[in-house]
Amino acid sequence: MAWVLYIVSLVWVALGSCAILYTTAVRNMSDQWLLGMDRRVVAVFLVIIGVLMIISMTASQNRWLIALLGGLALLKGGFIFLNPKDVYGKFTGWFIKSASDQTYRFFGIMAIILGTVVLSWIS
Repeated sequence: MAWVLYIVSLVWVALGSCAILYTTAVRNMSDQWLLGMDRRVVAVFLVIIGVLMIISMTASQNRWLIALLGGLALLKGGFIFLNPKDVYGKFTGWFIKSASDQTYRFFGIMAIILGTVVLSWIS
């Protein structure tokens, strides 16, 4: 199941790089994706990624980090699916309308770091 970790880490690095280099394009693309997609689809996708990461944690040298990331993906997917007090809509609105370019770049830096860490710890 190391292929799951390879895919997830390479996607994080690629999306992080795009968020840093092409901030305006990423903002426009996230606007289209987040507003055009049903939140339940996003929640199911996150749950699937979380389950796959928990299953593939045995392919990593630091299993606790992969298990933690998978658990966080499961929690986030469940939270988005339940969506208490329209938190998903408020966060999406903030991320699309109010977040600065530096915020997108910060998330890009975090994605690159996280993707590189996961990639380097695959057994």
